Amino acid sequence: MLRLSIVLLLLFLGSFFTHAQNYVDVLKIHTGSTLPAQFDGWDEESTIQTLDVNLTYPIKLSDQLAIITGVDFGRYHLDLFPLQESPTSFYSTTLKLGASVKHNDKLSGTYVLLPKLVADYDNLSGSDFQMGAVSLFKYKTKENFSYKFGVYGSTENFGFFVTPLLGFYYQSLNKKLEVNLLIPSTGDINYALADWLNIGGGFNGGVRSYNFGATTSNFNARYSHRNMTDILGYFQFNLLKKSVLLKTAVGYSINDFTVFGDDDKIDLGFAAFNIGDARTQLNPDLNNGLILQLGLIYRFHLPSQND
Repeated sequence: MLRLSIVLLLLFLGSFFTHAQNYVDVLKIHTGSTLPAQFDGWDEESTIQTLDVNLTYPIKLSDQLAIITGVDFGRYHLDLFPLQESPTSFYSTTLKLGASVKHNDKLSGTYVLLPKLVADYDNLSGSDFQMGAVSLFKYKTKENFSYKFGVYGSTENFGFFVTPLLGFYYQSLNKKLEVNLLIPSTGDINYALADWLNIGGGFNGGVRSYNFGATTSNFNARYSHRNMTDILGYFQFNLLKKSVLLKTAVGYSINDFTVFGDDDKIDLGFAAFNIGDARTQLNPDLNNGLILQLGLIYRFHLPSQND
């Protein structure tokens, strides 16, 4: 059965010196929890509690070049098995180091290396370290519209994962409507009801693998292959001249934390497909359900060309 595989991409994609978009989200904090959902074929339930912190600090060297630095941290807390003695906590820490280059008046590119430490953090080993990279290009056709295209790749516990990226950014001339799309990673559309309030919706998702070992009860060395997609609607409250944004969101979460043995691999993960996947799943599927989420964003507004 084909599984929806959405790449975990940096939340800063589409926010660096793009011709149409005139701000950078320097800090993003999102916390959320699903409502209790049953394991397939079992009466037992689990919730998935999440925390994501994304810090991005671009260093502008010239009008054509900026260095990109930052760090992302994530925590996911859930039961992987029915009758599990205590929940499992997975952590991820990703460093961001790259560059944003303005090639000409229409085309710019973002190139970032993403070394990652992803595990339960109980007994760290070489299999807990992964390497990712992303290249994203933006092509401006109008002052309020730009295309985005690129590729993301990463080593994972299940093998190598790669996906093409395609999307666009649009802002209406009155600046009330904003659309930011990057398939298959993220999508957002929002409309300003008032200067202090936006309403919106969209999706975000990710693919990642987490190594965990014998310290987790009832099983030895394993890894979890994570596929998640959250479809959300939200209210956004704009504070301090729209520099601090508070989001309250509710939606539907498609959860997939499958467990496999360390030596059980696939040939290649490509976009929505797992090629050469003959693995044996060791835990039952967790049913999908509702999710509640709260977000806080610090947004830096770039000076306009007229300033």
